[in-house]
Amino acid sequence: MQAWDNITELEKAIPETFTGIANAVTLNPKEWQRWYLSVKPAPPESAQLPGEWETKCEDKLKKMIVLRCFRTDRVNFAIRNYVESVMKKDFVENRPTILKEVFDESKNSEPIIFVLSPGVDPTETLKKLAAEKEVPFESISMGRG
Repeated sequence: MQAWDNITELEKAIPETFTGIANAVTLNPKEWQRWYLSVKPAPPESAQLPGEWETKCEDKLKKMIVLRCFRTDRVNFAIRNYVESVMKKDFVENRPTILKEVFDESKNSEPIIFVLSPGVDPTETLKKLAAEKEVPFESISMGRG
């Protein structure tokens, strides 16, 4: 099992914090399983770790490391929560790109490069902005087509 390999390697890699975690999992499998499967009242990235491990992993980064060992599918949520709590929500929110702002912040000696999600095509909006600003417009697609 990958999670067990991760836990045993974690114990070796950071012994000052994680010595004994494999033993804790072995001695309290139901508690760890309950944490692993938790959804309510909180998912694993927000739920308290079993036993003494909530105290031993007092900061969110250490809890994230344990989460990574067991639930790689929940790590992105934990990272988002971590960034939001340490920095601020602005760093994790997706806000729409306002092309006029991008243009106003750009320089004529530097290209503007867009990395797009599948199905997103800003070409028409860019053409309109270029016409409005009376600047040349050239589009180079580096995608499939």
